[in-house]
Parts: sequence; C-alpha cells; structure tokens
Amino acid sequence: MPETMLAAAAQASGGRAPAGHLAKPRRLKSDTESIGTLLDSDDVAPDLLVELLLPLLWLDHAAGAAGSLCVSGSMMLHYAYAQLGIASEVHAVDVVITDERTQQHVAYGRQDPYWDGETFHGHCLLHLPRTRRMIDPAVEQFPEVKRSNLPLFGRTVVTGSDEVEGHETLGQGELPPYSVMYTRRGTQAFLHTVVGQEYARIAWESPHADKDAERYHAAGVNLATHALSLLRLPGVADRVRQVRYPKLNALLDVIAEAPIAADHVGDFHVTLAGRNLRIDEIPLPAEAYDEPPELAPPVPHVVMDKKKVQAALEEVDTAIGLYATTPDELGGGSLPVVVFEPQKVIGATSPHTGETVELQIEHIVSSGFRRLPRDTEEEMPRLPTWSVRRTAVGMELWDHGGIWARGDVVPDEEWLQAAEKHKRVLVVYGLLCGVGGPEGKIVADEDRADLFLRAGRSGFVAAAIVAWRWPSSSAAWQRQDR
Repeated sequence: MPETMLAAAAQASGGRAPAGHLAKPRRLKSDTESIGTLLDSDDVAPDLLVELLLPLLWLDHAAGAAGSLCVSGSMMLHYAYAQLGIASEVHAVDVVITDERTQQHVAYGRQDPYWDGETFHGHCLLHLPRTRRMIDPAVEQFPEVKRSNLPLFGRTVVTGSDEVEGHETLGQGELPPYSVMYTRRGTQAFLHTVVGQEYARIAWESPHADKDAERYHAAGVNLATHALSLLRLPGVADRVRQVRYPKLNALLDVIAEAPIAADHVGDFHVTLAGRNLRIDEIPLPAEAYDEPPELAPPVPHVVMDKKKVQAALEEVDTAIGLYATTPDELGGGSLPVVVFEPQKVIGATSPHTGETVELQIEHIVSSGFRRLPRDTEEEMPRLPTWSVRRTAVGMELWDHGGIWARGDVVPDEEWLQAAEKHKRVLVVYGLLCGVGGPEGKIVADEDRADLFLRAGRSGFVAAAIVAWRWPSSSAAWQRQDR
C-alpha cells in the first residue's frame, strides 16, 4: 500500500498517531440559524442549496449526541440524498487536521479501518459524484476542530495518485482508492485520504448490516421529507427548480402543498388523496428516474509523481474556450475572454503543513495573475509583458520568456472583432472551468457561473488582462522559464 499523506504529515509534524475510534468524542452542536440563512440567501447556487440543506438538517437533529456518528451520519445522508435523486458514495478515510497559525497537526481515522463489535475504528464521509462535493458531517467530534457548529463541506479537486490505478473513474466523478480531498475552514486545513480498495465497503459491513441498512434508510426518508417541506416554500421552490434533478423536481410537483406531518413514532408522511404515504411510496412519473446531467466537468488526470511533475510543468497544451464578452461572474464588460484549462492536475503536498496546492496555478499567480474570485472593487491585473497570440490552428499564451499555454480553437468573427477593437483580452487560466474541444466548446450558461464560483473557491483559477497579438509569429516554441 502506498505511503499515505496522513502518515507522512503526522510523522513530519510529530503529530499524534492516527486514531481509529475516538474514545471521548466531542458532542455535536448545530447552528439552526444557518438553515434559515441558506434558504433565504439568493447568492447560494441552487444545487449548493439542495446539497447543503440535508447535512445541516442532519446535524440539527443530531445536536447534543456524542460525536462518534460518522458512519451513521454518512449512511443516513446517503439514503436521504437518494430520495431526492442525488447520487452519493460513503468512503472510509483518514484525515490530517492542520492549524495554519500554529502549524500543529493531528491525525484521525486509519487506512485499515475495522469493526470491533458495534464500534467502528476509522472515519468516513460522503462524496457527491455529480458535483464532486464532499461532506464530513461529524467532523466536530474531533476536539482540535474549531467550533462552527456546521458540517465540513467542500470540493474534491486534487485527487488520486500515479501509483494507483483508477484514474478512468475520475471522469465519472468517482473517487478511486487513495484519492485526496483538501478543504479549508477558517484557519484550519483538512486533508482526507480515501482508504484502499479492500476497505471500500467497510462502512456498509457493520456487524448488523441488514438491520442498520433498514434503520439508515428509514432515517434518510424522514430527513429527505423534512428537506422537501422546506424546499417547497415560496421563493425557495423557484430556485430549487433551476437544479436539474428530475426526481427532486417530480417530488415537488406531486407533493405541492400537501400536508406533511409525523406519526406517533416520528415518521414523516405526506397526505395525498386521503392516504398517508412516505415519500418513497409516492408514485412518480417515469422521467423522475432519468439520470440528471453532470454539472461538473471531467476531472483532469492527476500527477503526483515527482519525475512526472516536471514533465507536466513543461507541457503547454490545454483545453481552450472563448467568450466574446466578459461574463458577469468574471466582472462583466465588453472585453473578450480566453479560458486556458490544463488537462493535468499537479498536486503537491507539504510534509510540514499537510497543505495540498496545485503547482500550475501557484506558478502563474506568482507570475502576476490574480487568483479568483476577486474583490469586485479590485481591478484585474494588467500584464504588459504577456500576450495572447493567434496561430494557424489556435491560440497561445506568452509571457516575456516564452509560451505558457496553447490550444486549438477557431474564433468566430464576433470574438475577433472584439479582440481587435480592444487590443486586449481577459485570460482565465484554471482547472475545472468546463472548456474544451476544437471549437472552444464551453458549459451551458446556466452552469458556467456555478462552475467558476466553485473552481474559484478551491483556489484553482487565476486571471489577468493581457495584450492581443495577431497574427502570431510563434510556431512551436517551448516555454523557457519552467
């Protein structure tokens, strides 16, 4: 088994050895106001609203309980998401928690989790393949985690290892063994690593698996029903219907304003045509079971091996996309945009801090680009020594020393006229921006804003305004400064 980042970080920092079962987990607390804030905020993307509501409700129900609920919390959420037509995966993981102010580390979970009776020695979380988000519902059981009374919720971007097979699953949003998830909250960083293949179903294999599955399913149905009672509220429902989840939208259509109430044992029912039904008993049209379209673009191949990192850094071929004007999520305006999207993620993890960064993005930011999202009052940097140049088959991004990126694209007349008029273009260089193809195909407008927002929050998108040069005198130069 490859050396895990957990073990490396714990050893380098002198941190505590990985803990399986936490002997005295901290009791969970919830922030009930955060549920109302989520529902009322128009700034939250519709899919984020739906996907974050369930773990917030779960934590509200679990408040006051001892925090060793990672398995039950993840399993209940798994069944709850399924009721809304949202795919999810439960993964056993280990986790390194880093305080970025003190550089102190602590490690929990293990790469060889096991059950001892009804006690789980390990840690687990939930992953949503469609949007590649992760939820650690019971992270605040660990005493070192600063209280926010919220589940840990983040994006999975830097994943995988060159030593492990399974990269083909990344394109479908799945996490192969030893995938890495890096999340920040406040001054703390969390580095989760998925366990090996032999432990992939460990959370499902409890000593009372059948009984537990029945219990988790019932709890998930109740949790999803509670969520539906909020998602159908006036004002909220209109936003929710922007999310392309066929089953969720079908449930909202069928339930409408029907009464929802709990029976004597606490199970929620919907009253339809005089019958009290659980939501998993409600007949739905066939289209409710259609597969929802993928929102996040395919994850690029991930490079972790040192020898391959240098080769990848010297690689300049990228996917490329064009906008004739600047989208609102990038500040708006009439300036044309070129998006260069590297096809490999180059992850580097510090053995001292446990922090994972993407080297291509860090390099271009250190060279003058500004990481997105930016303050709306802050001007986009203008880099006079940089340029975008047209070639016979596409475009290239150059600085004073050589070429940074290139891609095949055929710009239309609208884009070319805008570039010639302004003599400048806005360059976006980043991962998971949803571009690609010989014609500069991009994601649909309704998905683009959310993609840029989520990629930007992960720190993997940067931008700058550079000169436009056409025609290009370059052909096959290689960047000299890498």
